[in-house]
Amino acid sequence: MSGDPEFGFSIWPYSAENIEQATHPYELEPQGFYTLNLHATQTGLGGTLSNILDKYLLGPGTYSLDFRITPSN
Repeated sequence: MSGDPEFGFSIWPYSAENIEQATHPYELEPQGFYTLNLHATQTGLGGTLSNILDKYLLGPGTYSLDFRITPSN
């Protein structure tokens, strides 16, 4: 997988609804499919004991991400 700009991703064997409704990990049930989550940008990883610093906040605007998925051998 490649993208411009670089991006993060995660793949879950659960639906977003299953994750939102589960209050404990044992309540997650494989759904028979995978959910691919693309993360074009990220805000605030922590590092302070209070609010996220302004320089790490995402402002309003339009964000875009181009990506390509290619099969591997």
